[in-house]
Amino acid sequence: MYQDWCGGFLDKYWNYVQKINDYQWTVYTTWAISFERLGSPAAKFLQLCSFLHHDGISEAIFQNAATNVGTYVPSLPLNNQESDDFRMAKDFLSMFQTTDPVWDMQKFLKIITELCSYSLLDFDDRSQTYSIHPLVHT
Repeated sequence: MYQDWCGGFLDKYWNYVQKINDYQWTVYTTWAISFERLGSPAAKFLQLCSFLHHDGISEAIFQNAATNVGTYVPSLPLNNQESDDFRMAKDFLSMFQTTDPVWDMQKFLKIITELCSYSLLDFDDRSQTYSIHPLVHT
């Protein structure tokens, strides 16, 4: 009798689980809806962060890169692809600079605020770093 009840319960459970799995709004769909609403600078920033560890992302990473990209001299000549990639990196980092070029924290925070407003980025007050949920990061 116990097995009959238990077996019947498990059949109903698996049918219920299957209905949940057929739900059309997945984590990816939720992420995609938020990502599509981002402005181009915020979307680029989030895409770049996918190459970093999802935790411990600091403003200093971008500030140092923006400060030093103008003085960088490669030790070897760059091929066409590398040259294009370097130009894209410079263009990206220039989003956070004034025309001088000097680091502009307000421009950085504007993009960060947009990402945080969609819960795509979190700020840790204690460590003063940002993090991306591992599912969003993936």
